[in-house]
Amino acid sequence: MSMRLYQTDRAILNDTYYDYLGRKVYKVHTPFHFPSRTTTITKFLSPDVNNESPTIHGSSTRNVDEGTDNKSRDGLTVTPKPFVYLAQINWRVRRRNTLRFGDGKEVAAVKFLRKNKCQERAFTASDGVEYRWVLSLNSYKLFINTSPATPIAKFHHWKSGVLNPNHVWAHLEIYPAGQHITDEIFLTFIYIEQI
Repeated sequence: MSMRLYQTDRAILNDTYYDYLGRKVYKVHTPFHFPSRTTTITKFLSPDVNNESPTIHGSSTRNVDEGTDNKSRDGLTVTPKPFVYLAQINWRVRRRNTLRFGDGKEVAAVKFLRKNKCQERAFTASDGVEYRWVLSLNSYKLFINTSPATPIAKFHHWKSGVLNPNHVWAHLEIYPAGQHITDEIFLTFIYIEQI
């Protein structure tokens, strides 16, 4: 079964993404700041998961509030925040955009997401496989670079019911073949949607 991440708003860089049951999965926050701005991507943890979420280049399961630990003074465990910091995208006007992962690793976006052709961006995921986003006016599709016939993920644009009888909420659909790298797919989607 494919995973679908639904947008609540049309603002890709300031939105919360939900699964089909209405549970929060990701939050993307970008405060306005000129000339550069920073997008922060966090992932909500399920209550039944013991902080073992898929990693994105060593995503951090630390609390977003730096400096807090999960022990109180009397030794009892304090419940951690229900989300983890995955990555930040630093958008720069005159310098190259950078990606900073949860483990502190920082890389130039053009090195992580390489330009193959005019409308394609490729990246190597943590599983060692190279993936390729194909961008067009009406869709974004992700494929394994060596298997262009098998889609890994697809973004479905918002469609109103005015001209189309089937109302569709904007969502990122991740097929089973890509669910082991969901965090990386989501991060790269956020980036390619803005370039």
